Amino acid sequence: MKVTDCKWELENLHVKTVEVLIGKDDTFRKEDFLSFDSYGYQVVKVPVDKVDYNFGLSSLGFSFIEGQLRLSKQFSDFDASRREVQVFARQAKYDLVDSEEKFNSVISRVTPEMFVTDRVAIDPHFGKEAGCRRYSNWMRTEYKNGTAEFMRVFFRNQLVGFVMYRDKGEIMDSLLGGAFSDVRIPGIGLLAIAAPFYYFPSKGKKITTFETNISTNNPSVRRIYEDLDFSVVNEYYVFVKHCE
Repeated sequence: MKVTDCKWELENLHVKTVEVLIGKDDTFRKEDFLSFDSYGYQVVKVPVDKVDYNFGLSSLGFSFIEGQLRLSKQFSDFDASRREVQVFARQAKYDLVDSEEKFNSVISRVTPEMFVTDRVAIDPHFGKEAGCRRYSNWMRTEYKNGTAEFMRVFFRNQLVGFVMYRDKGEIMDSLLGGAFSDVRIPGIGLLAIAAPFYYFPSKGKKITTFETNISTNNPSVRRIYEDLDFSVVNEYYVFVKHCE
């Protein structure tokens, strides 16, 4: 069991937050959670086969809020010839965010309507404004610290979305991204997902694997990843509890 005191969430959510990651060999014990009473917001991520935690957390007042999927795909397996991909790719352009001006062009377009299926956004204790603030602050921190890179996505010369990711050598870990909420082009979300498969090979950078996390609360995005034949390599149930 890994426990993280999420101090940064105090600014985002205005409540003291703890996150608990359950390991595959852990066994539910009620006393493990008694020390968390000082946290107003408690988040527990449980491997899908840990039924003892599912029932145990429920008895302690936790509520299931989402499933979290870890997805992976080899760059060599990406089918660029698919019609639905080509429809957008032929008129798409991408560039890396390498200046404050470019970053501001992205962060200024992030609105509460962009991540409405996020577990914070759907939680009546928080809402869409809190969800947006949380993502915006995360993006600013990653950019300022240089711990993540950003890619802008254009369609017909219009900025339509972005990708925030970590470069792990030959592995790209996509942290956040999508189409901006004011872009009214059906299916455009596919372009942000497919962007790395076009951008990196065109720049001669060898990336072998694309990895990301998605929520089961967003079935439309999940369908896109399924259509692109991404594999599920890990899955967690996420439970939350409010103590204030």
